[in-house]
Amino acid sequence: MCAGVNLPGAGSNDPTLQLAATLDAMDHFLQSGWLTHAWSAGWMIPGVLAGIGHLEQAATWLGACLVCGFPRVANVVLPDELEAALAGGGDPRFHDAISAGKQFTFADLRRLTDDAMRT
Repeated sequence: MCAGVNLPGAGSNDPTLQLAATLDAMDHFLQSGWLTHAWSAGWMIPGVLAGIGHLEQAATWLGACLVCGFPRVANVVLPDELEAALAGGGDPRFHDAISAGKQFTFADLRRLTDDAMRT
């Protein structure tokens, strides 16, 4: 039997609430062993972070997503800056953040995101 996940903020137009709901969903799915579900949610986070002005944190998440073992979700839209970094161009800060993110655990990513949301 599949337990439901209550995600306050998931349907919100507020990106901060969406981000919190997505992180909570990812945490729930990881704890449940549902890695595909977790990383499907995780792939959404770089776009949300970028949309609220946290491009370096978005790049870090992108790095983690690239090594998570699950392909990019089809409806994931990344800003041009991150697409350029993926193609080997753009701002070197984003290359560094993507590389760093490849080493991060979910706990590291969550802490990074929580810290970003406080600023």
